[in-house]
Amino acid sequence: MQMSRPARIVLIIGGLLVGMFGLLIWADEAEHGGWEAMDGLAEGYLPSGSVEVREVPWARGDDELATSYEVRLVEGDMYEVAFIDRQGQVLFTGTLAEVEAWLDDQGEQMFVGTQSETSAWIVDARETEKSYLVPAVVIGLGLLLLLVGFIPNRRIEEQQPDLTAPPAPAI
Repeated sequence: MQMSRPARIVLIIGGLLVGMFGLLIWADEAEHGGWEAMDGLAEGYLPSGSVEVREVPWARGDDELATSYEVRLVEGDMYEVAFIDRQGQVLFTGTLAEVEAWLDDQGEQMFVGTQSETSAWIVDARETEKSYLVPAVVIGLGLLLLLVGFIPNRRIEEQQPDLTAPPAPAI
């Protein structure tokens, strides 16, 4: 493979950069990976002080910050389900029994416990969802670029006439 010296340098530097990026995303996956485990799930803070994780339709987007909600007492025996962020947008208002029925209609309750138990459940769910496929492919691409950059040039030797042989007779 004939390749100029500047092209080889670009391949080697590019391979190093791509490989380093692959190592960074590998480390990120090792520390924080498995975000897909929470797709479609939301944390709900209940009036009893417990926290639930529930599958809900509004948690199926890229807006991760808009999935936590709380059930809070408004007045008398009326409760409301409202986002913790999004300026406290109210999703539903009713009695506690109506709120529980509405939440059950929204989706299945996956877990309920204290704040620390819920955090541990979420960490465990993310641990099982880790995937190193993308980082491995990026690292492999970096190694391939390095390999191509370091392969030596093959010199194609042209057939040289043998000057020691007697010339062929002319006819």
